Amino acid sequence: MSIASTVLLSLLGKKMADDGSGPVGLTSFLNSQTAYAQAAVPSNLSSLISTIPGLGLLGSLTSNVSRPGSGSYVPPVQATTPPPAPAYQPDERDSGNRWLPWLMLLLGAVALFFVLRSCNNDKGSANGTTTDSSSITSDASAGADTVANTVEAVVDSTAEELKDLTAKLGAFFKRKLPSGIELNIPEFGIENNLVKFIEDPNKPVDKTTWFNFDRLLFDTGKATLKPASQEQLKNMAEILKAYPQVELKLGGYTDNTGSAAVNKKLSQERADSVKGELVKLGIAASRLDAEGYGQEHPVASNDTAEGRAQNRRIAVRVTKK
Repeated sequence: MSIASTVLLSLLGKKMADDGSGPVGLTSFLNSQTAYAQAAVPSNLSSLISTIPGLGLLGSLTSNVSRPGSGSYVPPVQATTPPPAPAYQPDERDSGNRWLPWLMLLLGAVALFFVLRSCNNDKGSANGTTTDSSSITSDASAGADTVANTVEAVVDSTAEELKDLTAKLGAFFKRKLPSGIELNIPEFGIENNLVKFIEDPNKPVDKTTWFNFDRLLFDTGKATLKPASQEQLKNMAEILKAYPQVELKLGGYTDNTGSAAVNKKLSQERADSVKGELVKLGIAASRLDAEGYGQEHPVASNDTAEGRAQNRRIAVRVTKK
């Protein structure tokens, strides 16, 4: 639109300069071209001429134009019959006169098109915004519900696992360590059994006495410890701090499901993961050793789910006290 307007104004200015007619003469000229534009438009579109800027209003504009120093000016009547085609190339000004109405017609049509399209877009945008907003709100609500349900399921699953693990460990009680720290531990849990072994002078260090962690949880098929494992890991770290001369070996084990090589690797990674957590809690790495045994040394039958669960474990053995 801006380009067409610039071109049109330039041509009109050139017309005024060439003819020396001024604004009044230009107005008369534009009015004289209306018939050409109307004749060029198909009959079924002639009703649109009055809505196009520069054509429908020309008649009313020229009727009010006055020459300076005179009364009302009536422009001369122009013949509506097109001039005969010239035998030679037409004069440059005559050529401009012929296509100028077409340019005006095109300019008005383009303006009308953009006005109509703008109205349609405004309606479409309003409807589209409402639909999209509702869709986004619905998707966000569904996503939030899914996340909430997933978190709730994970929490419930972890709580159920811990409940199963602690069911046979006896009652929890407070045990005070030489460091003054009190642990809240189960009667038959690893913490109490390990402390009793360390403090009993009649229990020598050997290679056959192992103590199984009873509240460690890993992600399935991974060496990632679940947050619920932190309580027991902290208890073990406090025991090692209370008995600084004690050294331990960590053993990782799996059931016999899957490849033996894969199980061996997973058991090593899990033993290393537990060692790493104890180091983070302030235990020197030199006091800890870790080894993965895979599906070797099962403590129960792998023919049942319960037996396989018992075989998937981390155990410790005192190597120095």
